[in-house]
Amino acid sequence: MNEVQLYISGEKVELFKDEIISVNDTIQNVRDISKVFTAFSKQFNIPASRTNNKIFKHYYNYDIVGGFDARFKVDALIKLNGSDYKKGKIRLNSVSLKEGVPFSYKVVFFGETVTLSDLLGDDDLKALGSELTAFNQTYSAVNTLNGLTKGWTLVSGSLVLNSAGSTSTGDFIYPFISAEKRYYYDNSVPVATGNNLYLTGAYVAGNLKGLHYLDLKPAIKVYHLIQAIQTKYGITFSTDFFSTSVPEFYELFLWLHRDKGNLSKQIGISSYDIKLSEWTLASATELRTDTNTSITTNSTFGGSDTSFDFNLTVNVTGAGLYDILIIDNNTGSTLFSDVGLTGNQTKNYNFFSLSGDKKDYPKVVINTVGGITAFNTSMYLKRTITYPILAPSIITSNYTFNGGANVTLSTGLDVGENLPKMKVIDFLTSLFKTFNLTAYIENDIVVVKTLDDFYSGGVNHDITKYVDVDNSSVSRSQIYSAIDFKYQPPKTLFAIKSDEINNFEFGNLKYEDITDNFDGGKYEINVGFEHTVFERMLNENTGLNTDIQWGYFVDKDEQPTVGAPLLFYAQKQTPAETSYFDNGVSYNSFTKYMKPANTRGNGLQTINFGTEVDEFNLNTNAVSLFATYYNTFIDSIFNTQARIIKVKAFLPLSVLLNYTLADRFIISGKIHKINNITTNLQTGESEIELINEV
Repeated sequence: MNEVQLYISGEKVELFKDEIISVNDTIQNVRDISKVFTAFSKQFNIPASRTNNKIFKHYYNYDIVGGFDARFKVDALIKLNGSDYKKGKIRLNSVSLKEGVPFSYKVVFFGETVTLSDLLGDDDLKALGSELTAFNQTYSAVNTLNGLTKGWTLVSGSLVLNSAGSTSTGDFIYPFISAEKRYYYDNSVPVATGNNLYLTGAYVAGNLKGLHYLDLKPAIKVYHLIQAIQTKYGITFSTDFFSTSVPEFYELFLWLHRDKGNLSKQIGISSYDIKLSEWTLASATELRTDTNTSITTNSTFGGSDTSFDFNLTVNVTGAGLYDILIIDNNTGSTLFSDVGLTGNQTKNYNFFSLSGDKKDYPKVVINTVGGITAFNTSMYLKRTITYPILAPSIITSNYTFNGGANVTLSTGLDVGENLPKMKVIDFLTSLFKTFNLTAYIENDIVVVKTLDDFYSGGVNHDITKYVDVDNSSVSRSQIYSAIDFKYQPPKTLFAIKSDEINNFEFGNLKYEDITDNFDGGKYEINVGFEHTVFERMLNENTGLNTDIQWGYFVDKDEQPTVGAPLLFYAQKQTPAETSYFDNGVSYNSFTKYMKPANTRGNGLQTINFGTEVDEFNLNTNAVSLFATYYNTFIDSIFNTQARIIKVKAFLPLSVLLNYTLADRFIISGKIHKINNITTNLQTGESEIELINEV
């Protein structure tokens, strides 16, 4: 018999002498091949002794303030004969009472990996924003163009713009994925309407030519989200898969698409108000009245008219669009407005009264959406009183604001606020399903490997002499008639049209044996990501392919849509065609851009579950997620020689304390993978479910 010791939060727990504690150990199981498991126990009882009551703070007495909080699991350690067996967490389920007196606590033990969900809770991806501030930047047409053509690389905690000649995408980019407008390429003499990437002639505001900067949204490498998760939650992932040396992972991007439509809808309006009383008189006579809150137009003599010229100069930082509004501070009504302005402006607004008293309370409002980042302003007032006979009376005054210094507008791009809506735990789970990853704890590190790599690191244990030969069985493998690998239902136009034409969802895979109709159920592996079809543009003038590939994030009615979070690869493409970029005030030609793709490149890894035609190279690419990450494991299940073997064995401590689920158990010379093992810790008897290697 083994001596079992249980420690909760470092305190040794008293156990019933005859209580059986059995632990089930499994990571990935053929009965649920999409999930990551951890060791766990059946519910067991521990006595309500003085020691244990202290540990659980007399949980049965709910009048105690600040007592044990059973809403959370607490740290635990199981030892066998004084040696560490499993680290993890204990959950308190209930307390049993006998004649009103506490008798036992019912608890369950969980291995360490399960604590990831406890640690991450229901946090949304936006919770990672505090760890991604290095990627925050001023949102402007210049930065958007740089992100489209050059990209930034994170160097020593700061974003550094890549050189024009660099072939690297970097870590933060603006891929050619339109959130709203449909673009095309036609190098014939273009008309003044339509979103043509090619153009001739001078800039004309609103003519809809070129790629408009508001239509592009940035993307961040998934690698940096993993780094942010580690930092925020105090987790250390291994670098077996989450590594710069694994290009299939490291080159993966997440699009910052939280709300439908162009980026202005995510950034929102940045606004700054200046009330009349907030201006400082710089020279001449004070023309404001009622303690500087109003200007008064009144009739001093019969038939006289009074008017105010409210002359406003605004000097801006940034090349984007902004609005100047004059609002009545009392009523909120708009007195004057100039919208869609660019550059420095001087505007005159006239307040006029035809006899009779009148007061205005003008408030200046500067609005921008992803446009200017700062401004300074000054005001010149001119009051003119016109008489029927006498010469006009004219008085002028000059005013400044903020001492003439710049006022900052909050038009920055906050990465956290723009991350798509998804829980952190769901993001990790979807990544695990996409790449068939497995996780376990080793020396306080969350080791993350592909399933194939996980099994390749195991060692063999010959347990032949410990097996009860009178208690074993051999059964068929858990066969499915079909296994479906699925992204979220497509929300974008190109993907929907592709599915209608091909009668199957692009990027998904239905794995089934085409020669036999297996006797088994169906199984689905669903990941929480969007998957879209990118389009290689034709030159509508010549009918030939261009080197321009883009994404169009609208629904079947060509209305902006959100969809699930989008993963993609990107390459810095140098097309033969010259395209043009509308920065809000002029055109910029560009001959490099960030091409979004479902592949790392021609014939390289894809993020399609099955074989698909590469949208850019137009050839068939079979380097699918299934082929790379699932094929070996799934084929072993469907193999005609595949079996599930169940045995009982009394494993010695030398095996119990040292085996991992990557190891193989050898029985009578035959090698088996461990599918599941349930061990009675007191007796050492284990019920083992194995899969023969074929």
